[in-house]
Amino acid sequence: MRYILIILLILSMCAFAADQSANKSPWEDMRASNSFHDNQNRPVEQRTGISFFEPIPRESVFSSHSTSDLLVGIDTLVIDTNHTQYGNVVVFNDGVLIVDGATLTMHGSVVGSGSGVIIFRNGATLHFEQLYIGEYFVYIVENSRFEAYDATIDANGVIHFAELHDSSTYIARRTW
Repeated sequence: MRYILIILLILSMCAFAADQSANKSPWEDMRASNSFHDNQNRPVEQRTGISFFEPIPRESVFSSHSTSDLLVGIDTLVIDTNHTQYGNVVVFNDGVLIVDGATLTMHGSVVGSGSGVIIFRNGATLHFEQLYIGEYFVYIVENSRFEAYDATIDANGVIHFAELHDSSTYIARRTW
């Protein structure tokens, strides 16, 4: 709820700044159209000049795998030494990935599906080696879980994100 309020505040400030830069009162468009709703029916991008990412289609996440992807199905994989992954990590069915006290550097995304579990703990680091917003991401669907305890999640100082769908779970405790 707090994040929604922050986003709404930012959007209203951007809309006000855009109107001020055009030397108009922020309410002038509403008076001219004689309706507050005429202004509100325009897409957010037109009102604020800010573009938002659309949710990533599930088909694009699961449709293409390369030989460099790390697939964890019904097994448990424990990574306890630093590892660089050139490709996605996909944990599916009843697979479990545990990164324990090590750094997992990703040149790809982390995906959980089915009842897959992904755990970072004991000082582990998930590092996305990305150059722009949304290049790589955490994508959790169905009943899968992503858990981070006493861990670090970073992306070269670039904003990164996680998408959760269905009955998935994302837990982050004492995480930086």
